Amino acid sequence: MVYDPAYFNDRLLLGLKGTMSEAELHVLNARLQGGMRNKARRGELELPLPIGLVYHPNGSVVFDPDQQIQATLKLLFDTYRPIQSASMVVRRCRREGWLFPCRICAGIGKGELQWSTLNTSRALQILHNPRYAGAFVYGRTRTGRKADLSSTQLKVPRADWQVLIREAHVGYIDWDELGAQPGSAQAECWGI
Repeated sequence: MVYDPAYFNDRLLLGLKGTMSEAELHVLNARLQGGMRNKARRGELELPLPIGLVYHPNGSVVFDPDQQIQATLKLLFDTYRPIQSASMVVRRCRREGWLFPCRICAGIGKGELQWSTLNTSRALQILHNPRYAGAFVYGRTRTGRKADLSSTQLKVPRADWQVLIREAHVGYIDWDELGAQPGSAQAECWGI
């Protein structure tokens, strides 16, 4: 059947079909998001892992088999413990000439390993990441809109994280060391 937008009834019908299609897309998106949340609640949602952790073929999270990556992360946490300052850790890394691993996330060379100097932003990302304490977390950030309508990532308070499963996998540090008590000095230092 051919509809002529010049006729009122055809225009009305086309408008209703468009509205129904839009509603159907909304329902499909809601189902997909619900499926992801259900998988996350069970700890089965495969999210990108930080450097030093990889997925085993059976789906579990294990240490990266590269011993140099493991040693570098352990060195970072060991260096941070006594001084409790990410910027001091970065200064020491630069002074000692230590390089830090990073996997290319997109584009040419995706998945390849690069070694570069550590910066404070990267150090804070590592120190604030509960995956290094063996915890599965979903909902730490959400997408928001700026005034110019571009999207931005917003941090969500720990109490509002959708999923937090402690001891979900191996970790470089344990949860107690990360500061399991909200509001404790150590919890604030480690970013929990």
